[in-house]
Amino acid sequence: ATTVLVDNHLEKFERNPLGSCVSVPTWTASDDDDRALALDGDLCRTLTQYASGDCQETGKKLAGNGIVPKEHPSPTDDDVRAVQEILCAQRKKVLADVRIVFSRVFPIDADPTTHPLWILAEDFGATCGRTLCDDTTHVVGTASSTDKVKAAKARGNVHAVTPHWLECSMLLWRRANEATFRI
Repeated sequence: ATTVLVDNHLEKFERNPLGSCVSVPTWTASDDDDRALALDGDLCRTLTQYASGDCQETGKKLAGNGIVPKEHPSPTDDDVRAVQEILCAQRKKVLADVRIVFSRVFPIDADPTTHPLWILAEDFGATCGRTLCDDTTHVVGTASSTDKVKAAKARGNVHAVTPHWLECSMLLWRRANEATFRI
């Protein structure tokens, strides 16, 4: 399952690593129909119809059951903190048992700890390091000819994968199949 947070108050969410938060403009019933969000499919034609329940049967049921609120109050700081804590805890579980070493992903003269992939890997629960250790589980690299990738393959218990494995894991919010991204 994929979780997407859609709200018009996302400025309080400090990090949005993979676009899992979608900001929409504040909408009111007086807004012009042309500016209303169109909801494709069988649900209804526009947000105006959806919120009022004047759309197809599904929309009427949702609006009538209170699933679609007529008004959405601004979140309190406590609400925002609670959502941030839940999302952070869930995100940390994705790569919780993963120890990553990168190979030929960053420029040699750059600090790898400031690279977006390193930061995102840690945000999703991985531990990142600069050198291959006994507890390394993954070498994320771009070439099979590097010493780190060769060492990972020689060990047999370390996955040598492309950066796409890491990106896919973060996008899906679950550990992707390493075999699909093998170097």
